[in-house]
Amino acid sequence: MSRFDTRVISTERDLASVDAAWQALRTSLPAPRLEHQRGWLEGEARTKEGMMVVTLGDQGEVRAMAPFLLKKWKLQCRLGYKSVVAFPMLMARLCGDALLAPDGDMALQESLMEAVAKSTVPYQTIFIESLPLESSLRKLIDTSPVIQKHFWPYFPAPPAKHWSIKLPKTFAEYNSSLGSEQRRQFRQREKKLTAATNAPIKVQRVMGADDVASYIREVSAVSKLSWQGRKLGQQIDIDSPAAKRIEEFAKKGWLRGYLLRTTSPKSEVLAFVVGFQSDGVYYYDTIGYDPQWSSFSPGNLVLYKLIEDLYAHDPVSAVDLGGGDNLYKRIFGNDSYDEQNVFLFRRSPYTRAARATHAAFTHVSTATRVALQRTGLLERARQFLRRGGAGKGSAPSPPAETPVQKKEAEVQSS
Repeated sequence: MSRFDTRVISTERDLASVDAAWQALRTSLPAPRLEHQRGWLEGEARTKEGMMVVTLGDQGEVRAMAPFLLKKWKLQCRLGYKSVVAFPMLMARLCGDALLAPDGDMALQESLMEAVAKSTVPYQTIFIESLPLESSLRKLIDTSPVIQKHFWPYFPAPPAKHWSIKLPKTFAEYNSSLGSEQRRQFRQREKKLTAATNAPIKVQRVMGADDVASYIREVSAVSKLSWQGRKLGQQIDIDSPAAKRIEEFAKKGWLRGYLLRTTSPKSEVLAFVVGFQSDGVYYYDTIGYDPQWSSFSPGNLVLYKLIEDLYAHDPVSAVDLGGGDNLYKRIFGNDSYDEQNVFLFRRSPYTRAARATHAAFTHVSTATRVALQRTGLLERARQFLRRGGAGKGSAPSPPAETPVQKKEAEVQSS
C-alpha cells in the first residue's frame, strides 16, 4: 500500500490551493514545457470536459502531480482518409511529456501512476503526446508492473523524430549553418514573390492582446483557403475553440504569432503562423497559407523570417518544430530526438476491442501505403485524394479530431 496521501483535483479553485507546489515541481523539470503551465490546463479545461490532477502528498507536502485534460474523443479506425469504425471514449491527456515529479525518482512516479490508475474519474484512456523514448516516463511505461497491471500500453505508430532549432548567439551564425544553396533559394523565392505581388513582403509579429482580434480575423481568412482548412477541417474560425485558445494565450503573454504580408496598399496576407513562447522556447504550432502562392513556398519563407525576428525581439534559446520528420524540419532544424505517441488504455473488454480493431486497420493501411510507395504511386494517390477524388461528391470525409495536435502543415520546400 502506498505511504502517500492521494488527492484528485477537478476545479480551478482547488488547483489554486496547490499552486506553490505546482510551480516548484514544474521548475524542477529538466525541460518544462508550455503545457506544464497551470494556466494552460485551466484554459483548455474550460472548453473540454474538465481536468483531473492527481497529487501525492507526504506529511502535508505535495511531492508529485499528474495533470490531465479530460476530453471526449473517438478512436478512429481508418482506411486512408475514410473512417470505417470509431470507438467513443473519455480521454485523459497528460499535460506535456513528463509528470510533475522528480525526474530520477522512479518509485515515486510509479506510485503516482498507480494513484492515477485507481482514480474514480471514468476516463478510458490516457494519451501522452510526443513522449521521448529516452524519458523517465517512457522507461516507466516499458518496465513498471503497476502500469502493466492496470493499463494496456499502445503505440499506434513507430517512433519519429522531434525536431528543434538550438539557436546560436546570432542570426548570422544560424543563417550560415543553412548553407549557401539554401540561402540562395530563400533570396530567390522572396524576389519572385515580390515580383508576383508587385510589392515587397514583410513579416508582422503579433504578441499583444490588443492586436489579437485583427490577427484572428486575418488568420481565419487564410485558414479557410489553405489545404488543411479545406480538406482536413482544420479551420481557425473567429468563434472556434482554436481562436479562443489564441485569445487566452495572448492574455497570459504566451502568444507570438506571425503574418507574412505584402507592403502594397491592400496589405494582403499570404501566410500565417500561430506560435507560442514560454521558458525561452518558441513553439511553432500552426501554419497556413493561401494556395495561390504555394509555388513560392510561403511556409518556408515565413519560418525563415520569423527565426530572424526571434533574434531581434524578446529572444529565445530554441524553436520547437514539433513531431514528424518533414523535409522542412530537416532543412531548418539542427537538433532532434526520437519520440512516440502513447496510449494507456484502462483494462476493460471495451478498450481491448478498441485497441485490437485500431491495430488491425493500422496494419492494413500501412501495408497499402508501403505497396503504393514501392510502385511509385503513393504521391499520385495523395494528390488524387487532396483534389477530392475522381468526381463530384467523391471527396473523402475530413478526419475527426485526433488527440495528436497538428503542429505543422505540409510546407513546400522546393
